[in-house]
Amino acid sequence: MPLKSFNNVIIPREVSIGIERILIAPSTQTWSPTRIAGLDNTLLPTGFRDMGAVVEDTVTLTATSEKFRLETGIPKVLQYTAILSLSGKLEAQLHSFSARKMAYALGNVDPVNTVSSIHSTSINSSSGDHTVLYMSTAPIVGLAVGDVLVASANTVGIRTSDNEAQVSSLGSAATTMFVYLSTPGFLDVVGTAWFVGKIQMIAQPFGTAKERTFHILGVADTVDGWQVVHDIASCKVAAGDINDAFKPTENARIQLRFDLFGYTTTRYLPDTELIVAERFVFPK
Repeated sequence: MPLKSFNNVIIPREVSIGIERILIAPSTQTWSPTRIAGLDNTLLPTGFRDMGAVVEDTVTLTATSEKFRLETGIPKVLQYTAILSLSGKLEAQLHSFSARKMAYALGNVDPVNTVSSIHSTSINSSSGDHTVLYMSTAPIVGLAVGDVLVASANTVGIRTSDNEAQVSSLGSAATTMFVYLSTPGFLDVVGTAWFVGKIQMIAQPFGTAKERTFHILGVADTVDGWQVVHDIASCKVAAGDINDAFKPTENARIQLRFDLFGYTTTRYLPDTELIVAERFVFPK
């Protein structure tokens, strides 16, 4: 007997629960569509930062097209339509009060770090998990559990680097100091002869006239093992209020609002298409 429309047949894999995760990079950073293997720092696409925990029901990606409509005759009937404009918007909230993530919400300039001192030491990161630093010269004076370190390949980079990690415990040996870092550790692998400092303050401006352009990936993994990636190759922070509110009844949150910019692709030949985003689906 044939299936009837009122049977409302459900395909289980198409109703699997999923959650979106936001990765961000400068708009100059390219991405070749491929399944994103994980959100550990070592597995992220090159150049992208993980924005952390997203408030689950706040992510919305909308694309809008405005059409020209030609109607003729008495009575009038629709004879022709054409796309006049394309626009898009991405909105989400983050479970965070981080200055690094607020910088993306503001979309203007990098935060500026004030550090207690900059050490030109021989530093080697541990393998894979990035949880240990080995400092082969004198330790940072006053370094304690809970302090946050920032690292860069040069002293100039320390000023605006977002490559930070929190100290979870300390140890020492005859000629080496061991600094254990809370997961996930430094965002970028720290190399030998890098520079490190203890953060005392992070400053960032509200209301400058500068704007940065970003490349965003929205990664949604379903419980059933599928992955959907929204690729937004060019966007800027949308006009609107920045609400930096702290309340005793809920955790701090950062609001993200981005306007999507148009760009062209030849992926959908024979024509070159003007788009504001793409959607890629990877089977489990």
